[in-house]
Amino acid sequence: MLGASMAGLLARMAADGVPRNRGAAQAWTEFNGRVLCRTGAPRERPGFQPRRPYLEGRVRDEVRGMPNVVLRDDCAALGPVTSASRDRVTGVRVAPRDGDEETLPADLVVDATGRGGRTPAWLRELGDDAPVGGYPGHHPPVDHEGFAAYLDSVAPEFVSVALRDADWLDDPRQHRYLAADAATTNGSAGFPRGCSWPATPCAASTRCSGRA
Repeated sequence: MLGASMAGLLARMAADGVPRNRGAAQAWTEFNGRVLCRTGAPRERPGFQPRRPYLEGRVRDEVRGMPNVVLRDDCAALGPVTSASRDRVTGVRVAPRDGDEETLPADLVVDATGRGGRTPAWLRELGDDAPVGGYPGHHPPVDHEGFAAYLDSVAPEFVSVALRDADWLDDPRQHRYLAADAATTNGSAGFPRGCSWPATPCAASTRCSGRA
């Protein structure tokens, strides 16, 4: 998808030495203890496997080079601007670090800040309900044995084996965050048109440290 929208991106990634995957023989995919088939002819078009910091930096450079794109750095988004009837977003208020607050007019405003996005709060300020979704009650236990048993049900066997053979450095800790289903609004009830929120799924994670 990125290669189709950014001419030359894949060629530059290849020149930078980004690892490429040409098929199942070079990949390991496992679901519920079952490893998917790893045979078959190589793909004609390889898939690239860049590290996330590299990919984000490269995409940012590509976007900066587009003649019809302007990036505004060091700006805080303060909230959307709507029509008088509040049924359509018409722009966004921003505050530059070293300047006065201003309004940027827009046909579409996208909150792409992920799970920390302010869209739920902004929607509530507009009198709308924020979308919330996820997996109620699906939380890993925070005791060693409980967490190990939970991992057995969701992770490949070698991960569980490594965890059980490790020396725990401390107790597992649970971290929760609020998030929501991706919500690209189109003027449906409760949402202003022109507002898009590709948010992350709702989940809870348990982090632990181990020493092999």
